[in-house]
Amino acid sequence: MRAVLLSKGDCWGYLTLWRKSGQPPFHEKDRSLLASLAPIIGRHLQRFRHQKPKKDLFHMKHAGGILIMSKELRPISCNDAALHWLNILRDWEKIGGTSIPRPIRAVCSRAAAETDDPAKTVISIPGRPLLSLKASRLDGFGPSGQLAVSFEPASPADTIPLVADAYGLSEREKEIVYRIIRGLSTKDIADDLHISVYTVQDHLKSIFLKMKAGNRRELLWKLLDDVLV
Repeated sequence: MRAVLLSKGDCWGYLTLWRKSGQPPFHEKDRSLLASLAPIIGRHLQRFRHQKPKKDLFHMKHAGGILIMSKELRPISCNDAALHWLNILRDWEKIGGTSIPRPIRAVCSRAAAETDDPAKTVISIPGRPLLSLKASRLDGFGPSGQLAVSFEPASPADTIPLVADAYGLSEREKEIVYRIIRGLSTKDIADDLHISVYTVQDHLKSIFLKMKAGNRRELLWKLLDDVLV
């Protein structure tokens, strides 16, 4: 029995449950129980998403990974950095050495579909730096439909929305946080969002409370802690 652990429409994990040989199969009540628990687990996974490894683990020694995939999602070639991360992802998922990890399949499928959805994701592996995966179609030379997957350190643009979600910030609070990052004053934020200074101050109190920050500098540290080395 499997369950996808969603929160706000995003996948934060998955469960695969097994019964031993000779045990009865899962019943409808088991499926109902798991269906009721999955969103709760997903929300908690999202909430703890910002808890990362110690700083000495954040140095990405194998950046600049490139993997070339066929349109059938079969690996064609890669450099050493990509192979390093492929092996880590396979170990993490406990899959064979020829299988393609789920995050890679996901970004490749998005890129191949040529939709407006960005073909990228950020992965948090325990004891590893945050990893940004991006896929794009390759056209013009050679067989059409091939895909390139890049493995890079996650940037602030990748991580800040995730951290904001993990702390449960509202859309308006996120808008204010993004303007704080740009260095805007309280008055500038109020003018930019066409709201009063007092409303901005109320939102700031809520943001500081949710993120357990005492001031703007501490807030910025919490937002950028994932990628500062």
